[in-house]
Amino acid sequence: MANDDDSDTQHARATALTDAVALEKAESRRLMISGAAIGALDLVAIAALGVGCPLCAVGAPALIGWGAYRAWKVHRIERRLTDGSTGEPT
Repeated sequence: MANDDDSDTQHARATALTDAVALEKAESRRLMISGAAIGALDLVAIAALGVGCPLCAVGAPALIGWGAYRAWKVHRIERRLTDGSTGEPT
């Protein structure tokens, strides 16, 4: 009976971890798309008005970079999960 409880607990943890990874992946993608959209809108404003938003010029690359960093972290976690390694240095 104890083994069934342990396997259920492990399965629940694995499912929760998989869900967390999927949410983090979606969030990183959303950040990168938001940054690209803000940058594109700023370029349109520059083309149409000749003046761009300084906050957008800084925020767009920051959002893209932050999303890329989070996507890289998710990739490392996924690789660790599929390899079965703990990620600890040997």
